[in-house]
Amino acid sequence: MGDRPADRATESHILRLQQCFLLWLAENAHRFATSPQVTNRTESEIEMSLVGLSPAVTARLTADQLFAEAGGTVLICFDLPRRCTGYTCGAISPLHTRVDGTDEGMWSRYFERFLAWENRQLGRPVNSSPDFHNG
Repeated sequence: MGDRPADRATESHILRLQQCFLLWLAENAHRFATSPQVTNRTESEIEMSLVGLSPAVTARLTADQLFAEAGGTVLICFDLPRRCTGYTCGAISPLHTRVDGTDEGMWSRYFERFLAWENRQLGRPVNSSPDFHNG
C-alpha cells in the first residue's frame, strides 16, 4: 500500500481487524457447525472455506465487510464499521455500540452474528442432537 497517512491508517485498520478476527476465530471455531478454514490471506482480505459444504460456498473478511457467498451469489453480508469514536458510531444501531470501549469488542458482535447465521442457515447448531435435520 502507499505511504500517505490515509493509506497507513487503512493498513492499520485492516491489520487490526484481521488480527481481531483470527483471534476470535481461534477461540470460537468449535462453535461453528462448518468450521471456517482460512484458505488465503492478503493485505486486504481473508478468504475462508466452510468445511463440510460445497467448495463453492466461501466466506470473506474485507476492510468493510464479512460475508458468505455461493458461486458468486452473496448469501449474507455484514457491513463492518471502520472505527468508532466515543461509544457509538454514527448509525443508530446496537451493533455499532462499542463493547468495553474497543473497536475489537464492537467487531466481535458482528463475528457473533456471522456465527449465529452460519449455524442457523448452513449447518446444525453445535449443541443440537446428531439427528437435528432428520426431523
